[in-house]
Amino acid sequence: MNFNLLFDNISYNLKGLYYTFLFCSTIFLLSGCSVNKYLEKDKYLLNSVKIKGAKKVNSEALSEISKQRPNRKILGTRPYLAIYFFGKKFFDSTKVENDIEKTTAKYDKKINKASKESKKNKLKERKEKQLDKYQITLEQGNWLMRTAGEPPVYYDSAMTNQSVSHMSYYVQSNSFFQGSAHAKTDTNNRKINVKFSIHEGKEYVVKSYTLLSQDTTKTTLIIDSIIQANFKNAIIQPGERYQEEDLTSERERINDLLKNNGYYDFSRQFIFFNVDTLQSPYTIHIKLIVENPKDKPHKQYYVKNIIFDADVTAKKTQDTDTIFYRNINYILHGKKYSKRILENKIKIEAGSIYRIKDIQATQRHLASLDMFKFINISYEKDKNDTTGNGLIAYVRTSPLKKYQITDEWGLTVATQAFVPGPFGNVNFKNRNVFGGFEVFEINLKASAEGYSSFSDPNNVLRTQEYSGNTSLSFAEILFPFDRIRDIFKDLSPRTRMAAGIALTKRPEYDRLIINNSYQYTWLPGKFSSYNFSLIDINVINTLRTEDSFVQYLQDLQNNFGSNLIYSFNNSFVSNANLAYTYNDNQLGTNKNSSYIKLYVEPGGTIFNIPGLDKDSIFGLKTYKYLKGSVDLRKYYPLSKKSTFAVRFNVGAVYAYDKTGALPYEKFYFAGGSNSNRAWAPRRMGPGSYVDRDSAGNAQYKFEQSGELLIENNYEYRFNITGFIDGAVFVDAGNIWVLNEKSAKSRPERLFKPSTFLSQIGVGTGFGIRLNFSFLILRFDLGIKTIDPAAKGSKFVFPKLFDKPPFGPKHQTIFNIGIGYPF
Repeated sequence: MNFNLLFDNISYNLKGLYYTFLFCSTIFLLSGCSVNKYLEKDKYLLNSVKIKGAKKVNSEALSEISKQRPNRKILGTRPYLAIYFFGKKFFDSTKVENDIEKTTAKYDKKINKASKESKKNKLKERKEKQLDKYQITLEQGNWLMRTAGEPPVYYDSAMTNQSVSHMSYYVQSNSFFQGSAHAKTDTNNRKINVKFSIHEGKEYVVKSYTLLSQDTTKTTLIIDSIIQANFKNAIIQPGERYQEEDLTSERERINDLLKNNGYYDFSRQFIFFNVDTLQSPYTIHIKLIVENPKDKPHKQYYVKNIIFDADVTAKKTQDTDTIFYRNINYILHGKKYSKRILENKIKIEAGSIYRIKDIQATQRHLASLDMFKFINISYEKDKNDTTGNGLIAYVRTSPLKKYQITDEWGLTVATQAFVPGPFGNVNFKNRNVFGGFEVFEINLKASAEGYSSFSDPNNVLRTQEYSGNTSLSFAEILFPFDRIRDIFKDLSPRTRMAAGIALTKRPEYDRLIINNSYQYTWLPGKFSSYNFSLIDINVINTLRTEDSFVQYLQDLQNNFGSNLIYSFNNSFVSNANLAYTYNDNQLGTNKNSSYIKLYVEPGGTIFNIPGLDKDSIFGLKTYKYLKGSVDLRKYYPLSKKSTFAVRFNVGAVYAYDKTGALPYEKFYFAGGSNSNRAWAPRRMGPGSYVDRDSAGNAQYKFEQSGELLIENNYEYRFNITGFIDGAVFVDAGNIWVLNEKSAKSRPERLFKPSTFLSQIGVGTGFGIRLNFSFLILRFDLGIKTIDPAAKGSKFVFPKLFDKPPFGPKHQTIFNIGIGYPF
C-alpha cells in the first residue's frame, strides 16, 4: 500500500472539508447582515442589551437577570438567525399538520385491527412517539431551524419592565438600599437597543454580627456555644459590604454545622436573621436567631447501633445471620468480606454524635473499593433507646459482579498520520480475590495504526503494538509496620502490584519492554490524590533495528553530539516516582476550576550505592537521571456555554551518569495535537534548531527530543450549535537540550537564560469539536505565528497569505484529537 499517497489524499480531503465548513460559515455570517425582510410585521428585533453603571454590583449577575437576550452574534453578524430563516424557507406547517392527520389515521386503523392487547399497546406507543416528533416540528420548525438555527428575539417591553424591577431588587439586596435600575431604548432600522442604567448610591456595611440567644435552657446553651465557637468561619463578617445572598450562604453553613454536631432533626427553617439599618447611617447590625421547635427543644442524637448490609438485593432465603464485630453488625449474606477493612472504611462510629460528614466519608471510602453498585446510608431513631436520643445507622450496599469481562474494539486515527488502524482491548477483573477487597485484573491489547516515520513526517508507516498487563490491588497500604498503615487508613489507600509486557513493531525497530511496579495511592481530600511508586522497573530489549536507522542515530552522535543512540541499547531502567494531583473540575460542569499535577522521578538511584555503581547490569545498560514536571491548568467560565482555559507546563530531566544518556521514553517532545498544534508531532525545536535541506529550507523532518520543556497554552471554547463546539487557541513553548555535549556544533539547541525567550515558538489556530458528552472528537488547525527557527523575521504569520488557502509548506498543521488538549 502506498501510505504516502494515502496520507496526502486523506490530509487534503480533511483540509478541504475544514475549509468548506469555514466557507459555509462565512456565507451564513454575511447573510446574517440582512434579516430585516424576514422579520414579522410590526415587531422589532432585539439588537443589543447593555448594562452601565454597575461598579461594585456583579454585572454578570445583572446580565443573567435580564429577561431577554439578543440573538448570538459573531463578528457583528447573526449567523444562527440567518440559518433559522434559511431553514424556514423549507418549512411548511400545513404539510406537518397533514402528516399528523395521516399518522393518526394510520395507527388508529392498525390499533382497531389488532386482536391482542399487548400489540395494541405497542402500536399506541409508536403512535405517540411519532406524533410527538411531528408536534415538536410543528411548534419549533424543521431540524435546521431547531438545531443549527436560532429563532428571532423580538423586543418585549413587558419583559424589559420586569428586568428593571428585578435588577433594582438585586442592587438593593446587595448593599445599595437606595439603588435603582432604569431602561432606555433606541430604535434603528427595525432593531432596538436596550440600555439598563444602574444607580448604586452609597453602600451599606455590616457593622456587627452577633448571636441573639432565645433562652437559657441547656439545649439552647449547647447550640449557642457551638455557633459561637465557629463564628470565625462565618460568611457574614463585620466591615464587609452587606449582601443578601450571604444570609443564604450563612444559613447553609449553620445548618451543616449543627448537622455535624448531632442535631439530626435540625433544619434551616429554624434559622432567622434580624437586619437592623436604623442604628446609624449606612451601617447594618445583624442578629442571628436560632429558634426552637414549638413542642420541644432541639436534640443532640448519638449513634447507638450500626448495621452494614452487604447485599440488599439478596433473597431472604440466603444466609442472613448477623455478625457483630467491633460495634458494627454485619449482614454479609455468606460473602467473605474482611470486617477489619470494612471497619476502616465505615467512618460512622457507635457512641459518637450524628454527623453528616461521617456519611459522606463512608460513602467515599466504600466507593473507592470498586466492590459495590451503590451505597445508601440512612438513619432511623432507635425505638428501644430510653433516652430518646439514639439512632440506628443503616449502610446498605449491592455488590458488583465478582467476575467481569469488558472489551473494546474500534479504529484509531493517529494524529500525525490520519491513517486509521484497528485496535482491540479485553479486560478481565476478579473482585475480592482473597476476601480482603482485592482486585485482580488482566488486560490484553493489540493495535495497528499509521504513524509518521521517525525521520520523515510525510512518510506514513504502519506500527503494531501488543501488550499484556496484570495487576493485583489491595484496599490498604501494605507495609511491615502497623503505625504506617494507620496513618493512611482514613485516606482511601490502595496498594497495587503490576507486571506487564509490551511489544512495539515499527519498520525502524522492534522493541520489547517488560515492566514491574509496586505502587501506593491515597486521597487526602475530595479533589486531591497521591501516587507513589516505590519501585518501577523496566527491562527494555531492542530486538531489531534497521541499518538505515542505526546510521541515522550514528550521524546524530557524530555530527551533533547526540547520545540518542544509547537510548536504543538493551537496558535496565529503574526508578521511584511520586505524583500529586489536584483537580476540582467535575465532568459535565462549567465552573471556575483548577488542575495541578506535580511529578518527581529519580531514576537509577540504587546504582549510586557503593558496589552497585555500574554502567550495566546483567549485560543491560543502566541509567541515572532526575526528572520532574509541573502542570498547572485553570478554567474560567465566561458564560453557560463558553470557557477560557489556560495551561502552564514545565518539565525537565537530567542524566548524571558518565554517558549522559536517557531512556528514549524519558525525553520531552513538543508539537502535536496536545502540545503546540502549529508543529507536527515531536517536530518542534530544540531551541531555534530545525533540520534543513541542501537549499537551506526548513523540513521539520526528524523527531526532536529535549531535556527541558516549557509550554503555555490558551484556549477559548464556545458552543456553536447543538453538539458542535468551536475553539480559538494560542500555543507557545519549546524544548531545549541541557547537556552541552548533546548540543555539539549546534549551540542553538542548548537552553540559555539569555536566549530562551527568543526561542519560544507560538502557534495560533481554531478548531471544531464534536461534543457527544461521552466522547469529544477534536479537529484543530494550527498556524505557525512565531517560528524561532525561521530565517529573517520570526513573525511568520503573514506568510499564510503568500500561498492561499494553506500558506507555504509547514505553515499550517491539521490535528485530530480525542478529548480536550488540556
